[in-house]
Amino acid sequence: MAIAEASLSDAKRDLGYTQIHAPVSGRISNARVDQGNLVGASDPTLLTDIITVRPIYFNFEVGEREVLRYLSDMPNAENPDGSGKGKELALELVLADGSSLGETGRFDFVDNSVNPDSGTLKARALFENTEGLLADGLFARVRVPETVENAVQVPTLAIQRDLGGSFVLAVDESGMVARRTVFPTPLSVGLMKIIEPFDEAKGTGLQESDQFVISNLQRAREGIKVVPLKGGGKAPEAEAEDKAAVEPPKEKAAKE
Repeated sequence: MAIAEASLSDAKRDLGYTQIHAPVSGRISNARVDQGNLVGASDPTLLTDIITVRPIYFNFEVGEREVLRYLSDMPNAENPDGSGKGKELALELVLADGSSLGETGRFDFVDNSVNPDSGTLKARALFENTEGLLADGLFARVRVPETVENAVQVPTLAIQRDLGGSFVLAVDESGMVARRTVFPTPLSVGLMKIIEPFDEAKGTGLQESDQFVISNLQRAREGIKVVPLKGGGKAPEAEAEDKAAVEPPKEKAAKE
């Protein structure tokens, strides 16, 4: 009886060698070998690929300027787990066709150093991919929700840039044009760019009462006098001075 049980055990073990159980679930690729092929003669033979898609990781890199505001959330000796603020962010994913994934993800990993060659920091987000819309290798953009208190909306076309940085051409009460340094954020609402709030100490940014040039930018320049017009207005034909449409900034708390 013992011999028969041993033979049965050996037969079950041999039968188990004919079945392959995947260690993970996911999408399987095509078979690399067919029935009758010799496998494992010298090296292990790859039969197929399986990629986990639920959940799925999204790897991306963040620019150095955007990273600075999140460095305080990085783990350190005093706070090994970080502050946790970044982990609470609900990340959005914008696919290549411009549509948004119908679910949010979260930060899963942030590297410990900035790449000096590219000036970026590696990060990884985790999405549950409940509907299976994402596949390995797809291109997408991750959008991080952010609130900017007292932010100012400025038409994107009004913001100019040179070696000194970003600026707009502000117009004072007398109609004189002056350069005003601004600091655009990564946020935008349609054709409006969100810039950082007015800094009285540095004299940067715009206040709600400020006016700035939004058209005829090629003619307007620092130090000349213009006829202030409301955005979209037409200048009188008889005016001898340069004309430029101006617009007050829109101040609000912006969130994306």
